[in-house]
Amino acid sequence: MKYLATCFALICILLLSCNSNNQKSSTKAPTVAQTSTKNKPAKQEVQVGNKVNTPDLAKANGALFLAPQDTKIKSGEEGCVSFKTKYFKDIVSMQYSINWDAEQLIFSQIKDIKLQDLQTKNFGKHIIDQGKMTFSWYDPSIRGVSLPDDAELYKICFKAKGAPGSKSKILFTEDPIVVEITAKNAQFLKFHSQPGTVVIE
Repeated sequence: MKYLATCFALICILLLSCNSNNQKSSTKAPTVAQTSTKNKPAKQEVQVGNKVNTPDLAKANGALFLAPQDTKIKSGEEGCVSFKTKYFKDIVSMQYSINWDAEQLIFSQIKDIKLQDLQTKNFGKHIIDQGKMTFSWYDPSIRGVSLPDDAELYKICFKAKGAPGSKSKILFTEDPIVVEITAKNAQFLKFHSQPGTVVIE
């Protein structure tokens, strides 16, 4: 009888121990909702250069619009891309990145600068061999600059490296620096753009 009693006591202890471990495990295990929330990827912002926003959309949203103009360049020769704007009103500062296909185009020069207080030193050229250029400008008076629609800001010139028939997009991106546009009274504006295309002839 003592033997049976001892066995019964051991069985009871084991059962209680297993039940306790199961309760601890279920307490630590995440719920389905917790797991799905934890593994859910963060929302990714679309790169500026991949957006195709029309000037009309920019006007409706109260945003600045910039666009490089489509251009043709003969293979082995130099050509220039004009950068124009719409809804350029009371702009105090701008920064963004300009990208192109370095396999097709080689940066040559910046010319015909029309925006006041803009100089070639405002264009960062340290990684142009990768087809990337930074841009940063501000109005020293902080009063804001306004321009008529379709005003040209500047031209960027390239030598066509690619073969005839090849192309390269010229676009605004956030690589390597993010886009930031401000107007007077410290107002941050949205930025709309359309990519331009250089066709090599």
